[in-house]
Amino acid sequence: MKKLAVLWSLLALLVACASTPITAQSQHFGIMVAVSPSGIGVRPITITLTGSDKKPINDASVTVFAVMKQHGMLAVPLTLTPDAEGTYTSDVLDLNMAGEWQLQLHIVHGNVNDTLTIPVVVN
Repeated sequence: MKKLAVLWSLLALLVACASTPITAQSQHFGIMVAVSPSGIGVRPITITLTGSDKKPINDASVTVFAVMKQHGMLAVPLTLTPDAEGTYTSDVLDLNMAGEWQLQLHIVHGNVNDTLTIPVVVN
């Protein structure tokens, strides 16, 4: 459990300091998230999914909930559009306030449901 807490802290630091894609592993999927933390407002987001065999997953449903808990903001679901080679995109992720956000990813592939939270600090 302590290792998981350290991993999440490092992941948060990486997301906060750079707009380079972040790689994470959920229970069932390899996930790469590309979103810029710079500036307030609407921005693109790209998520790439792979299976345990490292092959792209092209037929999943990916929904993102952007949550800012410290201000009690309710998340509006954003369903991403499937693209080529396991990528899912949207141009309208709205991070409308500076501070700590959580991108809660909900992924459905066949009968597998998975969730993962990615921290983002918008500056």
